[in-house]
Amino acid sequence: MSGSKRLVLAGFQLALGGMLSCSTSDPNQVIAAGGSANTAGASGAAMSGAGAPPSTGGAPSSGAGGAPIMQAGAGGAVSSGGGGGANPAGGSTTGGSGGTVVTGGAGGGGGAMSTSLCTPSGTQFDCNNVLNGMDGYLNADLANGPSEGSDAHQFNCTNSEAAPVIFKEKHWQLTGAGITPNTMYKVALHFYGVVECKTYNGGTPTSPARSDSETVSTTVIHNLWLNSAADNQDHWNTYGFTVTPASSPVFPNIGPQTNPPSAANSYAINQCPGTKGEGHFTYRIDYDASIVVPGGSYINYIEYDTNCRMIANCGAVDAGQSCNGPYNFVSSVTQAVPNTNAMTLVQPLANTANPPSRGQWWLVDVTGVTAM
Repeated sequence: MSGSKRLVLAGFQLALGGMLSCSTSDPNQVIAAGGSANTAGASGAAMSGAGAPPSTGGAPSSGAGGAPIMQAGAGGAVSSGGGGGANPAGGSTTGGSGGTVVTGGAGGGGGAMSTSLCTPSGTQFDCNNVLNGMDGYLNADLANGPSEGSDAHQFNCTNSEAAPVIFKEKHWQLTGAGITPNTMYKVALHFYGVVECKTYNGGTPTSPARSDSETVSTTVIHNLWLNSAADNQDHWNTYGFTVTPASSPVFPNIGPQTNPPSAANSYAINQCPGTKGEGHFTYRIDYDASIVVPGGSYINYIEYDTNCRMIANCGAVDAGQSCNGPYNFVSSVTQAVPNTNAMTLVQPLANTANPPSRGQWWLVDVTGVTAM
């Protein structure tokens, strides 16, 4: 996002094996379960609701040990159960590589287990039956022409520094069989991707990004999740999520602020790690997160890029110095369920300019939806 703001108009052709559709920026599209198949943004893949969900087995109740828990390992599924003991299921609650669905009995002093409301898929879940189009969604920021200095130019982006305008937005409603309006649900997420970082305002001190490694390396995995995030109004890419009763295009502190969501319901997926500031680097992300969503409410994705420039994926090297590889690559993305978009993603994301310009991307795997 830094550097010259001169817009390069050199044309190019994308060669991503048919995976991506180079349409205009994603529209304000409300995606609700039970409707027709929806186009999954830049991926171009249709994402329709899956089959009927399993029985919930009732909401989890906390025993002497405290509140229900929810955990997921890389690619793992999610279960929740009463607190009670260290192991409420009588077995591991963390899904390892490939994932494990936990449906054990009550733990020591804990309440009964409750399975995810999502559709079982192998050892994991496909949650498009209750968050239609979100599970497996791929967001790809494609470069327009060759990079210039440290920057790649956003494809189909219009400069809006004077009056910030949303670059992309998506909206998914938590609804469908088993979802009760206004009942609180824990939505477990897993994010994969290659993104630049941004320093947001606010944010809780316990957010994972605050203690994440500041090491820049093609072998380091980062957790850049920030709770209670608000924009800092600079030019670096805003990758924000909010939870609102109705679909909303508003992210705190940037653009029009009509009925902004509360800070507690705003999140960022690319907060700079630790105390590190913005720079000409991209980071590999591969982490779990969770948000609380009332039944019938919306999860919104909001992206700003006011000067239409992003940091090119140059691996661990400062993009302003060289970009010769190795590049950031996240092979674990194929563990996502459903993995339609993950399997067709060509990494590093690059165009056919000479030399190629390598953009940014992220993919979200909804690993479970459980009544609280």
